[in-house]
Amino acid sequence: MDGPVLRYSHRTALIHAAERSGIGRFEANLIIAAIQHEAGERAVVEETRPSRRSFPSWLPVSIAAIATQVAILLGVWSLIH
Repeated sequence: MDGPVLRYSHRTALIHAAERSGIGRFEANLIIAAIQHEAGERAVVEETRPSRRSFPSWLPVSIAAIATQVAILLGVWSLIH
């Protein structure tokens, strides 16, 4: 497969190999589709899985928001006292 795509020439070669093994054309296409579907699900899981070395993307935004809130609170507190 070239990424998520199975080239037509490879598909026909697989179907011919299946027919030589006694597997019908329809069943061979079902097997190919099932394997492509499974490979696609696996690729999606691998893409969405965060790497262990990187920190979450929301962390810098959260730290900036908290720091801003603390600065505002300190400014208000210094005006009151």
